[in-house]
Amino acid sequence: MKYSLFITLLLFIGLGTSRSETTDEAVARFLAGEKIEAASLEKITGNPIKPVSEGGEVVNNGSQYLNQIKISILDPARNGGWPWRSTYVLTDSRTQKQTYTELKAIYMKDKSPLVAYALVCPAMYVDDMEILPELFAKIAENKPLKARFDEVYAKFWKPRLDPDL
Repeated sequence: MKYSLFITLLLFIGLGTSRSETTDEAVARFLAGEKIEAASLEKITGNPIKPVSEGGEVVNNGSQYLNQIKISILDPARNGGWPWRSTYVLTDSRTQKQTYTELKAIYMKDKSPLVAYALVCPAMYVDDMEILPELFAKIAENKPLKARFDEVYAKFWKPRLDPDL
């Protein structure tokens, strides 16, 4: 009797209701090959992303840029320009280098296809073309991400960043 009353109470106060999906959860589903529905995209991409905090450290440009990239992957129609037009890479050379250095440090800890994808534009902005083959190979390890990369790289990123590449 006590347990059924407790469960009923939990359901009544809303603990049994579903919560909104986070950006990271949606990206994980995308990377696993699931299609993200337009209705859930609006909810996810319309909400601000919580800054990434690594071990209590101050949030940096690389982490913020990575958050923008996650949104661009989920919703390229409305947010696909983040990789090449973000203020973290489009402004002055100091900011570009800082974003690149911070994001490359994240990549060196977590050589995931997602972080490799995020590192492409910053690498091109600071003219580190030597790392691109490694990044392209890492991106190719994830089919959905590679397909998204193929959609945007030749059409949007490359012409803006290095038309001679």
